[in-house]
Amino acid sequence: GSGTNSLTGSISRGTDTLSFANTTIHTDGRFTRVSGGNEDINGRFYNGAQALAGIHKAGAGVADDVAFGGSKVGGTITP
Repeated sequence: GSGTNSLTGSISRGTDTLSFANTTIHTDGRFTRVSGGNEDINGRFYNGAQALAGIHKAGAGVADDVAFGGSKVGGTITP
């Protein structure tokens, strides 16, 4: 990220892009982002922060939600 306790960057699939701007890393290994008063990104780091997994809740229902995960070793986060 751009500083301590932050996560930045984005993941893309087709023409859809999910930005991690303004996502906060918490001391317990979770990361979250609040947008419009609602938590829209919720995830967790694993294996000493070598991997992560989470969900982005968007739109009106589960059809718009995106689960994601990836590892530092692999170098990418695959939605």
